[in-house]
Amino acid sequence: MAELDLPYGKTCLTLRLPGTSSPFVLKPQSAPPLDNPSHEIARALDAALARQPLPTGGDAVVVVSDNTRPVPNATLLPPLLERMEAAGISRERITLLVATGLHRPTRDSELPALLGCEVHGRYPLVVPDPTDRGTPVHL
Repeated sequence: MAELDLPYGKTCLTLRLPGTSSPFVLKPQSAPPLDNPSHEIARALDAALARQPLPTGGDAVVVVSDNTRPVPNATLLPPLLERMEAAGISRERITLLVATGLHRPTRDSELPALLGCEVHGRYPLVVPDPTDRGTPVHL
């Protein structure tokens, strides 16, 4: 029996595969960690916006994953939101939407860690409750 260790959350999941040969596994290339992730995100946003500027004014929604996904929102959101405001989208018109899917809603106590202290409480926020049966959903 062959064993294969897969990263799973903050731990590892061991798969036991039948047979005696080693499993063929495609793995991503590793990259060194960035010295300054915020700078690199800002640089990438600026390069993208140089090609396709944001529309000015209006309303915007930024969708963020809920706390079941390891997304570094505290690093990603500030430079994005800064550029949206610089494009003329006022803070009151930028809504953050936590994509809960069928997971439980993110608790108020979890929001500072999810969004980052720099962002939390500064923008309108929607955290859907999948148990709210007010809107029919068909799959």
